[in-house]
Amino acid sequence: MEEKAIVPSLQPSLPPLIPTVERAGIYKIFHPTDLSPTSDIAFAHALKLALASHGELRIMHVDPDLPETDWSGLPRVRETLAKWGVLPPGSSKGDVERLGLHIEKILAFHEEPTRSLEQHLKRHPADLLVLATHQPDVLERLLAKAVAEPLARHTRIPTLFIPGGTHGFVGLDDGQVQLRNIVIPVDRTPSPRAAIQAAMRLVQDLQAPLITITLLYVGSQEDMPVIDRIDQPGWIWRTTVRTGDIVDAITTDSETADLIIMATEGPHGLLDALRGSTTERVLRQVRCPLLAIPVD
Repeated sequence: MEEKAIVPSLQPSLPPLIPTVERAGIYKIFHPTDLSPTSDIAFAHALKLALASHGELRIMHVDPDLPETDWSGLPRVRETLAKWGVLPPGSSKGDVERLGLHIEKILAFHEEPTRSLEQHLKRHPADLLVLATHQPDVLERLLAKAVAEPLARHTRIPTLFIPGGTHGFVGLDDGQVQLRNIVIPVDRTPSPRAAIQAAMRLVQDLQAPLITITLLYVGSQEDMPVIDRIDQPGWIWRTTVRTGDIVDAITTDSETADLIIMATEGPHGLLDALRGSTTERVLRQVRCPLLAIPVD
């Protein structure tokens, strides 16, 4: 298990990488951190998913002012696993590897965090991004350099967003999973198939015993697309049909949700470019994690 600092160089843009949720094998998780309390919660989710899938977790922090030798602020994997009762205190890096985990910590020094993260992902593709988002208001979005939404949009990698003000479904202190209710907005375009597959894989990886999956459609009952479902012990499938604004409908249903999973095509046209895609608009309002699955 190697820890090293990488200074991304400016390279020509490459075509975006679009992994599929149907792939098998090691789950490569990438967690950019800004060292905030919300990023700590996002780290807990990233670590839990990597642990559950016996995968790879890369943790990266970009800061133009951070000394090269200062690793102290990065999330502490072994201490967290010890706190969760997965490892005894004082465990070694080898003990982490014996759990089936590969951990890499990266410090980068760049004035443009999003650009640096994108360049790293082009060289080292990931299956899932797990990151915090701070849900700024309209004025702050115009003035600030956002990282979370542009990174997910440009890389087209499935992304688990952890909004500020939420504890998510993985406990930072004990690693326990509290995943009971998942909401999946559905429509004909984009197809919800990838979102449903992601829900099933997530539930299986985390071994959530009892789960309610709500398929939410905004429109008329007769226009709702037919959705294939897979019955599993302990899974309850529900359907909710609402009318009105889609963002308002999703936000309302998310009040009791532990997770929203959305298939997304990204922004289309001038209006979406100005106010963001439906997924991004939902993300700015909800107070639970949101998993965005890009589809063609």
